[in-house]
Amino acid sequence: MSSTSNEITATSVELAQITLKANQALQQHLTERAAALEDEIREAERLLKLLETDDAYEDPEDEIQIPGAAKPTGFFLPSEYLEVGSPLRADSLNRNNYAARIMPHTMNPKELDALKSAVMAENRKVQACRRQTNDPSPVDLERDVDDINWDIVAELVSDASAVKFTAEECRIKWVGDRHPSINHSEWSATETEELRLLVDELKKKDPTAKLDWVDIAKQLGTNRTPVDVMSKSKNHIRHQWDSYSDEKLLEGVEMYGINSWNSVARHVSPHATPTQCQNRYQKSLDPNIKRRGWAPEEDERLRKTVAALGSSWVKVAEFIPGRTNDQCNERWTEGLNSSSSKNIWSEREDALLVELAVSMNRQWKSISLKIGNGKTGPSCRARYNKLSATSTRTTPGTSARPTPEIPPSAASTSAATPPATSEQVAFAEQASAVSVSQLESEPEPDTSARAGATTRAKGKRKRAPNESDIQPRKSKRLKAAEHKNSETTAANSAAAETVSSEAPGSPHTRPRPRLRNVNRQTKPS
Repeated sequence: MSSTSNEITATSVELAQITLKANQALQQHLTERAAALEDEIREAERLLKLLETDDAYEDPEDEIQIPGAAKPTGFFLPSEYLEVGSPLRADSLNRNNYAARIMPHTMNPKELDALKSAVMAENRKVQACRRQTNDPSPVDLERDVDDINWDIVAELVSDASAVKFTAEECRIKWVGDRHPSINHSEWSATETEELRLLVDELKKKDPTAKLDWVDIAKQLGTNRTPVDVMSKSKNHIRHQWDSYSDEKLLEGVEMYGINSWNSVARHVSPHATPTQCQNRYQKSLDPNIKRRGWAPEEDERLRKTVAALGSSWVKVAEFIPGRTNDQCNERWTEGLNSSSSKNIWSEREDALLVELAVSMNRQWKSISLKIGNGKTGPSCRARYNKLSATSTRTTPGTSARPTPEIPPSAASTSAATPPATSEQVAFAEQASAVSVSQLESEPEPDTSARAGATTRAKGKRKRAPNESDIQPRKSKRLKAAEHKNSETTAANSAAAETVSSEAPGSPHTRPRPRLRNVNRQTKPS
């Protein structure tokens, strides 16, 4: 009995010593951990003090904004983590597998074809089994889903893809989206109106109740999915840009920067999307965009860049500072690439462009598809602006080239010469009066000085005559000029009739005879 108690006492002492050592080790570990935490707290306090100072971090002096560039996510490419010699390979594989399990994956056309083939293969197996058991019930290879083994379908689809699909994912995708009974056609006007009336009726019954889109899709009876019905019933308002929206966009960029377009879009409007805000700022409102014409150095740089990169305009714009991808594309197609068919516009295409610009509300991309022949959206916009500028400089029905002033009767195309109008007679009388006033006011020059005076008069324009220029006193030279007045009137009338008999578009159209030429003819020798 005493020996047993001694053994128990020895065991108890041994356990107590082990417990004491474990307690001491734990206390030492806790002390070291507490010291490490105190060091981390002191480091955090030091960093907070640095953040409070103004000169802790200096802003970057010059930031280069590249259109179409993506924000960096790390110092290394994701593929480098999966290399065989990478110390983070195991963690990267686990992370990728976890992301593949929790993130949805949209099936591409190849995977959808594999899904359809797998469903039909399973139904063929069901059909073969029914034949062996003499079951007369038919099997629809695409529509029947009751006896399909979805695990096998998932294996076949996964073999055709880099992503592993589960049986439930394949079943939901086929039954809920790709089944032949589901209607994927365009919505007709009658179907849309029926949906609107149905939704309005349910809202009138209980405005606060949530709509059951599954029940609404069944009541509609057109084999639409509930998601399709719900999407169609919503009013998608497209954001329209104006001066107020542009101001809000600039405020949002100033507040959130150019890497948080979701926040910028919420600041602009409930209907604005991040893509709309990004495109609007980078293509229209960015102060770094050059609005002036292209310099020869820029054209040469654009030629070299296009020769190296081709028509990838987002990449081309990276090498043309201050120019967007649309500017580079438009400059190349409209100005530098003269051999392209995009620059050649026929009269039919011009007329079609003007008509589509009005009917399609200047949606240039859609207009370019309607016109065809290699036309692009920027080229259609530039051509329309050029036609509009030309029409504003010329009146309707006239050509863009300047034509001489022709009386209204000049539009006649008849072969007979029309009689002189009152305007033509007044023109002839005015020419005669000018010649009379000039001859009366001039002293009689000698023969040697007349040649020099005639030469100097070629570069001067005669002013309109005033009543004070005509003197009542008549000299010998004045009488001689009046003697030839009738000949002068006849010459001017003939010249005006010759101009009026020619059409404005005729290649033989010549300008009205100048006044000084007529006056020079009236001077006596």
